[in-house]
Amino acid sequence: MATQRTAARHDRSRSEIVAVARTLLASGSVAQFTLDGIAARLGVTKPAIYHYFANREELISAAMTNGFAEHARVLLAAVRAAPDGPAVLRAATAAFVQHYRDRLEEFRLEFAWSQIHGNPRAVRSAILPVMNELVEEVVAKLRRGAPAITRARARRLCMLAWTSGVGLVSALSITDANGTSLAYSADAYLAELATLFSDGGGAARPPSRRAP
Repeated sequence: MATQRTAARHDRSRSEIVAVARTLLASGSVAQFTLDGIAARLGVTKPAIYHYFANREELISAAMTNGFAEHARVLLAAVRAAPDGPAVLRAATAAFVQHYRDRLEEFRLEFAWSQIHGNPRAVRSAILPVMNELVEEVVAKLRRGAPAITRARARRLCMLAWTSGVGLVSALSITDANGTSLAYSADAYLAELATLFSDGGGAARPPSRRAP
């Protein structure tokens, strides 16, 4: 019992450090990020940070990986609440946009960091399990509501729903960073995307042939 309480305190303390790290990274920059700043914000000594993280880079990696995995869990919850059939695709896209539309700084950090500075092994171990669970849930619910869709096509449609969300939030991020805005609201674009997924992506088409 004591061991369980100790483990819970360990997890809570580590989570608090990661949460503060994410806040500081989102409000500043990776170059300005220091363990001294984290310790000051938490009211602890820097050795207390080293108890959980070997160095600054390991903490940044944990903060970014945690955020990326969090969005996948948000999508998974939305997908599980959605009806079977094409509605699950709309739910995944909408959940992604709603999750990031008011936290664009976190979106920039998580998606840029994972491509430029990410540790592939850490990313795979932390993110792939929940992303794979998300895809399997979407595939199962989509096919239950639209049995004619093959498993392979359901997986492709799941990826398209996710990348639609990434694309729309990227557009929001770019215009926000440049002090401009999109021609229409995010909700208007989500409504258009919803029509594209209304029948599970439309009838399957045979692969196009190259012109002779």
